[in-house]
Amino acid sequence: MAIFKKKAGALFLATLMVIATLRLATTANNEIQTDALPLPAKCYELDLPNCTLESCNKFCHGGKCTSYDGCCCPIA
Repeated sequence: MAIFKKKAGALFLATLMVIATLRLATTANNEIQTDALPLPAKCYELDLPNCTLESCNKFCHGGKCTSYDGCCCPIA
């Protein structure tokens, strides 16, 4: 009976080591994938010649002029 317990203990320990190794590999893989994702933009660009704050707000509420001919419309 004692021999069986020693073998079962060794088998249990080996199983735990394999599970821990697989878990670490899976966690590392998920971290790489999530770090590679692009960040969402806070606004989308709208081509608006001679952009002014009034014209930008007319086409998209809360927009801001980013350049002479571009308006940044916020994404809700």
